[in-house]
Amino acid sequence: MVRALRDRGTSILLITQRLEEIEQMSDDITVLRDGRHVATQPAATLDRAALVPLMVGRPLETLFTRRAAPPPGDEVLNGREARAARQLRRRLLLRARRRDRRYGGLVGAGRTEIAETLFGITPPTAGHIWLRGAEVHPKSPRQMLGLGLAYLPEDRDREGLIMAESVVHNITLPILQRLLRGIRSSSATSRRTRRT
Repeated sequence: MVRALRDRGTSILLITQRLEEIEQMSDDITVLRDGRHVATQPAATLDRAALVPLMVGRPLETLFTRRAAPPPGDEVLNGREARAARQLRRRLLLRARRRDRRYGGLVGAGRTEIAETLFGITPPTAGHIWLRGAEVHPKSPRQMLGLGLAYLPEDRDREGLIMAESVVHNITLPILQRLLRGIRSSSATSRRTRRT
């Protein structure tokens, strides 16, 4: 539609940071950064190598600096031949070491299902999972949380938060049992003190 309007002589102001859209549709490019005009040039004179530094304010080579990765730590999680009903058609082989920060994959490749299986949301139906050298059988998130494993859902709003509740309420949910134990023990202590 944008191209059709342009071809009919309509002037179009397209505001975007998507380089593909800029390359495909622009005749002239104006770069604004931090509310200031940086440059206006014909699109034919700007390739990505020239455009990105104008957008970010520094040369490309300073954006992606190489740092030596720390040596891998001890193995903390190992999932071998694990499978969850209906979720993972292939068997899982996963090893995570201390200081490993993340794992990823293409949409539909099973990354969410793997995390849900390890955390006990959809318990495995086959295979073995070891956490810090001890075999575990994930049955529920509460069990895995108690073993020191945490899960950050892909869709935080729908799966990670109770949006109708306060920030305080949401923050305390994972440690609610611990907080309640503290309240029960302090109330029991005060009852004993009153009796004496």
